[in-house]
Amino acid sequence: MKCTGCGGSVWDVINTRQREGYIYRRRACLICGKRMTTREIPYEEDGDKIDHSEMLLSLAEELEGLVKKTLGSILNGEDSDERSDL
Repeated sequence: MKCTGCGGSVWDVINTRQREGYIYRRRACLICGKRMTTREIPYEEDGDKIDHSEMLLSLAEELEGLVKKTLGSILNGEDSDERSDL
């Protein structure tokens, strides 16, 4: 990976978290200090990819619900201030 700040390729991992089936790493460029976050898909010990189909289906269903709720509010003429729960 090249740094978008200086073009360097030496990174330090500051923080690592697992969330929603991904591994998120906060990285800092050792040359200029610019920070970025990477998202990685974890693999099983034997090298096979973990099946994320259930997680993706759940996220798709959640997104579909949010879209329907938002479109319903728009079509019903609700003011955006009234949709503070989004």
